[in-house]
Parts: sequence; C-alpha cells; structure tokens
Amino acid sequence: VKNNTFYHFFALVLILFLPSCFGPTQSYPAIQQIIFISSRFGANMEIYTMDRDGNNQINLTKHQSWDTDPQFSPSGSGLLFITNRDGLDEIYYAELEWYGGYTRYEITNQVNVSNHPAYDGQPQFSPDGSKIVFQSARDSTFEIYLVDVDGNNLVNISNHSANDLDPQFSPDGQNILYVSDRDGDDEIFIMAIDGANPINITNNTKPERRPRYSPTGEKIVFESARDGNYEIYSMDVDGSNQINLT
Repeated sequence: VKNNTFYHFFALVLILFLPSCFGPTQSYPAIQQIIFISSRFGANMEIYTMDRDGNNQINLTKHQSWDTDPQFSPSGSGLLFITNRDGLDEIYYAELEWYGGYTRYEITNQVNVSNHPAYDGQPQFSPDGSKIVFQSARDSTFEIYLVDVDGNNLVNISNHSANDLDPQFSPDGQNILYVSDRDGDDEIFIMAIDGANPINITNNTKPERRPRYSPTGEKIVFESARDGNYEIYSMDVDGSNQINLT
C-alpha cells in the first residue's frame, strides 16, 4: 500500500511539473513580470522580461534590429512593441506563451500591424486587448488609427487635416483621448472610438500635451504651458475643474 501511495504521489508531481518545463500554460502572470529594453549585448535594443525581484531576465526578441517601447496586453498573453527590423519603425504585435521555470516567456506569431513606410508610433492596447490605437504620418499629417491586433480592420478615426497625436483609450474602452492642433494650438480632445463627436476639453490658448486617464476614468492629467512653463494639471473628463497640481 505504501509503495502504491508513493507511486501515485510521484505521478501527480510529474503531471503538475512537466507541463511547466516542456510546454506553455494558459496562466499569464503579467503583474509579476517587468518588461524593459536593454542594449547589454550590443548596439541594438532588445526587449526583456524579469521577475519583480530582478531574477530570470530573459531576452524575448533576440533580433539584430532595434526593438523598443514594449507593453503587455491587458491579459498578459500579448506584446506590443516598435521595431525597425523592416527598415523603418513599425508597430508589431506578438503572442506570448508562458512556460514558467527559467524560460518564462516565449514570443510567437509576430505581426506587423502598422505595415506602412510612413512613421507609426505611440501604440496602446484597448482595455480588452482586442485592438490597438496609434498615431501615423501616412496621410501627410499625423492621424489616429485603430486596428485589430492581427493587423486587420485598419481605420483612420481622427480623419482631419490637422495633426492628431498621442491617443489614449479610456478605461472603459469607449473613448479616445488625444492631442490636436486643429484649433490653432495643441489642445486635448476626446472622441468616441469610431471618431465621432470630437470635443476640445482643454480649450486654452496655450499648448497642452500628454493627457492620461486616471485608472477609474473619472479624471485626466495633462501638461499645460498656460502659466509660462509646463505644469501638471488635472481635470474632469468633460474638461471642467482644471487644477494646477504642481
């Protein structure tokens, strides 16, 4: 009986342990991992992950070109980054397989989602991880585009002759925050994810930039030069209650 108990225990250990050594699992502990760039082994930048204590630093991209600006998808199962491996800066999406152990992540199924000779940058995942918003200069001025993570259904959602930059999803995924100079100087606008109903919510004669939502989506922080130098302000999502924080 003792021998049978031992063998049953040993078999259970193998069942639990071997998949983490030899194949991916479906658990993506993104909150336990830090993603960063490093040029430690040459002149080009690579994308690495590591545990929060600095252990298990793994080179994900392993490519001779520059790979920068990485971000995990909300689920931790995908990666967004910028690379010049096609001769110019492009936005790539890749799937991540989590192995645990020393291997940690493996990067698979890399897709060039911007795929255009013009500049493309400032990508961000939608809160559900299904779409990417980014800025592009492909239409002679900067415009804001929305695309699926597989590169399909690319849409110019700002579609204006002025420059539209630095898009940010609202936490509920329903709106896009961005910077536009369509009113003569850089102002912060908000629009629906299909580009409908763009509204200037700062409406000031001095330039504003770098808007970011609070985690709850109730507040927006941004930079403004309205006081002679750039200061950090907060406001409600409708543009009211603008307060100089710094």
